[in-house]
Amino acid sequence: MFDIGFPELLMLSIVCVLVLGPQRIPEVLKFSMKILRKTRRALNEVKSGLEGEVGLDEIKREIHNEDIMSKSNKDSK
Repeated sequence: MFDIGFPELLMLSIVCVLVLGPQRIPEVLKFSMKILRKTRRALNEVKSGLEGEVGLDEIKREIHNEDIMSKSNKDSK
């Protein structure tokens, strides 16, 4: 999703230590992870709701079956 490498993480941690101080970093990390978990949970609920309404499981099965049939037709020729 995001392309974050080691240099970016190192820079972020240095800025966090300078701005927040070492005492507040665990509190901030706990809070941000809590928010991240809630956001992911909400997005997963929305995603599953939309998949259910659209019938995405059926579409995926049909596509998978068509792929298998086309591969078996190619093998038999």
